[in-house]
Amino acid sequence: MKKNFLDDIIVKDKPIAEDILDRYADEGAKPVVCDREKLEAYGLNVISAALIKDDRGVIRHDEKVVGRLLMSLLPSTKE
Repeated sequence: MKKNFLDDIIVKDKPIAEDILDRYADEGAKPVVCDREKLEAYGLNVISAALIKDDRGVIRHDEKVVGRLLMSLLPSTKE
């Protein structure tokens, strides 16, 4: 049986503020756009979460949210 390389993909569920997007665009940066339909067509389970935080005008991954989410995806070892 062939297994997928990936089963799940985690994407941000909130938009980034326009003023931050404008500043990033001035630096040639832009956010990755999520095409949920395409990802699901590949057989991926798309998980949306509040992954980003504004750290004094700089977008960062919220390490606590990401960590908890990743831990929730691990198989349980309790039996």
